[in-house]
Amino acid sequence: MAGDGRGDGCDRDRALLEFYVSTGARVSELLLLALEDIDRAGGLIYVAALRTRLRRPVLASADAFRHLGRYLAADDFPAPGSHFGAPAAARSAR
Repeated sequence: MAGDGRGDGCDRDRALLEFYVSTGARVSELLLLALEDIDRAGGLIYVAALRTRLRRPVLASADAFRHLGRYLAADDFPAPGSHFGAPAAARSAR
């Protein structure tokens, strides 16, 4: 169904926005997130500082994880090791 937010990137975009607002992380840090950086059970994401590459845990909102779950349940599930912010077309080109 059009506009339901599945398969068209809407859930990915909503998740990114929710993570941005709820964590205070930089956009560049969020776009580099990999699936291994996400701890849904703990409600945390691990972001790496761009200069030092030190990873730090950051608490995120339940809404961010809800949108992330819907995005990951879509048909264009990202491959392990791909970045959270990469659009489906860019991921499939790898």
